[in-house]
Amino acid sequence: MEEGHIVLDLMFGKTRVMICDDYCVQEEEEIDKILRRVGEIVVKHLSAAATEKVVREIKIERSKKLSAEKKESIDSDSI
Repeated sequence: MEEGHIVLDLMFGKTRVMICDDYCVQEEEEIDKILRRVGEIVVKHLSAAATEKVVREIKIERSKKLSAEKKESIDSDSI
């Protein structure tokens, strides 16, 4: 097994995990590109989660409103 520049060597039970920094990015331009891409992924994920939450809340409020309207209709029919 070829070993790189090991910066961390761990054992998890019988499993050995070696973390190497041979392929770590050093150039500022490449770092900025990676950080922008990570930012885009995070924003997309958070936006989707926020949208789902809003949709759920709208459905709950709509359901409550429909239930209240149905109850009013039933109450007015029995008078």
